[in-house]
Amino acid sequence: MQVLVNGTINGLTIAVMALAFQLVYLPTNVFHVTLAAVYVLTPFVAWALLHAGVAPAIAFALAIVAGVALSWGSEHFNHARIERRHGSFSAQFISSLGIYIVVVQTTALVWGNEQKVLRLSGDPIWRLGSSVAITESQFWVVVGAIVILAAFFVWLHFSSIGLRYRALADNPKELAVRGFNIRNLRYGAFVISGVMGAVLGLLTARDTGFWTHGGLPDFLLAMVASIIGGRSTFLGPVLGGLMLGILRHEVEWHVNSRWVEACTFLALAAFLVFRPGGILELKARLEAQQR
Repeated sequence: MQVLVNGTINGLTIAVMALAFQLVYLPTNVFHVTLAAVYVLTPFVAWALLHAGVAPAIAFALAIVAGVALSWGSEHFNHARIERRHGSFSAQFISSLGIYIVVVQTTALVWGNEQKVLRLSGDPIWRLGSSVAITESQFWVVVGAIVILAAFFVWLHFSSIGLRYRALADNPKELAVRGFNIRNLRYGAFVISGVMGAVLGLLTARDTGFWTHGGLPDFLLAMVASIIGGRSTFLGPVLGGLMLGILRHEVEWHVNSRWVEACTFLALAAFLVFRPGGILELKARLEAQQR
């Protein structure tokens, strides 16, 4: 039972990261690697502010603002300009990867490469029955992830703005013809994705710690979850993340921790061969497939 609980907690973090990526990728077709930089930078900003004597609530809020500004800036100063020049998908990907590298290396120069933990005291352990125990940090990871996921899907399915994003993911050209401001919708996608990545970065930094090069591995797991769950839906990455988190912990417990990464990418290979559309495989219209 403990393994299942730990796997679910880890799966929730992967699910939030995968959904944050999917929120940008589906509407804009941008491979948002900068999200990994947001995930890395936010805890360092919060850590620096806390050690400067800033109140925790203000420090966390300012750190989230910094993460959101990075995500928004990657669209405003980079992706939007490439899009206006009809740049290729490869150009968008390489430029986003370049932003990630610059931010990570700058962060390492400023704060070093040592691993840090975003809490000033110990981490109490809470027991749930005789066979399950979770830490206080894990509890807040679960609460934060569930709130983010629930708020996102309520917003997506029960608001007019959410309807526009679903339309943007399905057929951006028709949405533009109908008079909607595609540029503002793109900005919104990057901002919301930045909020999700920044909050997740703070939650995991309090739980397992953080370091300058920890963003890309977690981002790659989110990519695997997105492909396994379904690249054409918003719900697919959540299912893929939960499945991946449980699988990784089961392998670590019952086999060996050295096999975790191998089994992760074996699962990816199996889906690519036998179900390339993922768990929630949806058939897109012809014009959507040509994007």
